[in-house]
This record gives sequence, structure tokens and C-alpha cells, in this order.
Amino acid sequence: MSEHLERQLREAFEQRATALPPDAYERLQDTDYRPRSPLHRVGMGLAGLAALIAAAAVSLSIIGFGGGGTQRAFAGWVPVPSAAASGQTPAAEAVCRTTVSKQPQLPPLTKPGPLRVLLADTRGPYTMVLVTDGNTDSNCLVGPWPSPSTMGVSGSSPSAITIKVSPDQIGAFSIGFTRAENEQPFTYTEGRVGSVVSAVRFVLANGKRVSATIGKGWYLAWWPAQRALAIEVVASGHTTVHQLKRPRS
Repeated sequence: MSEHLERQLREAFEQRATALPPDAYERLQDTDYRPRSPLHRVGMGLAGLAALIAAAAVSLSIIGFGGGGTQRAFAGWVPVPSAAASGQTPAAEAVCRTTVSKQPQLPPLTKPGPLRVLLADTRGPYTMVLVTDGNTDSNCLVGPWPSPSTMGVSGSSPSAITIKVSPDQIGAFSIGFTRAENEQPFTYTEGRVGSVVSAVRFVLANGKRVSATIGKGWYLAWWPAQRALAIEVVASGHTTVHQLKRPRS
């Protein structure tokens, strides 16, 4: 199979990935998954574990994950968003626009509009950019700076741009994982935030906390692949913790 065809298949299957439970990392090796339908978001606030699991969606790359063992870290990645270097953000946004415009498209719900940037999340030499055309929200991992290129891309349909959430909650929660072009796996998450939410943090299985970038009614974050155990939402000085427990078999 040619590299070009493999890339097209990977991108098409990623957009049609199936929804999996939060313990997908541990179960992936034993799962015989097939593309079913576009990744759907749930427009609801985060009010407890039941709501969280109902809102969660995981998208898989056609490449999948290799064998077990400790995952390699992205050199320069940091758990807290960092200041972008001069020109880093606009360069990443331009790369993402070009990449997404070339992606295989699902049948649109309505006529798509021009791509516009919703949010950018910078961590060292890497920038994740969230864009939308009104039908599909797509994110691109771009890096490493100063020679940026698209390392990974995924899309969610329908778009969450019209979803509203309570001021102190997050909604349209979406979490997924895939491999970058350098074969390193990473996890990404995005969604809507209420007007008084000041921080969204993810507690990982390795004990680290990853803080999301928040802006324009959205949050966005990514990290070298680790399962998230809990989400901390800070609103009006109060922190609410939502556990991501493994469902009973």
C-alpha cells in the first residue's frame, strides 16, 4: 500500500471512528473495531460521572497502538500551556488550515463555511489548533517549531459551535487518541466551557495534571498518551472533580 493511500485511509477512518469507553487504552489491543459513524459530541454540562461517560467519545487512528510499555514523551512538551514563540501560532494555524482543507470530507449537514480558528494550545515547540467549518470541528497537532508540519489531525461531526453549557460547567466533552507522524501516540481533548470556568485540568494515570487552554468558550489540551483518571473544573474559585472510573464488565 502506498504511503499516500495509507495516509488517506487513516484520515478517513479517523473521522468515522467508533465511540469507546474511557478504559479504551487498556482494551484496545483486544478490540476488533470498525468504522461506523462520525464522532458525535454530546451537548450537555458535566454534572457527574453518568453525564461525563455519556458525553465522552474516543476516536482511533487506523494505525492504532503498538505493543505495551512506557510511551515515549514528546520532547519539550509541558503539562501547562506555554507562551508561543514569535510567529509560532499563526504558522501553526496556517498549516492546520491547509491540512484540514485537504481532508476527506463526510457528507455535510449543511453547506460548510470557510475554516476559522476556534482556539490554539501551545506546549513548548508544539501547537494544537482547533478549527471549524460550521459542520465539522477539526484539530491539528503542529510542530515542532521552528519547522512546523502537521503531526496529527482528527475531526468531530457535527460541530459543537452551537452547543451551550451552564456558566460553571464544561460540555460537548470529547477525548481521543491517535499516533503522530513520528509514531508517538498522544491524547487530545476539547469541548465547551461556561463563562465562569477559569481552569480545566486532567489528572492522568501517571499522576500528572494537564491544564487545558481556555478561550472563546472552548477548552483544548493534549498530552503524550496516558489514560485520564479525573477532570478538575474550576469555576468561581470552586473546584469540582469528576472521576473517570472504568465501567464494570
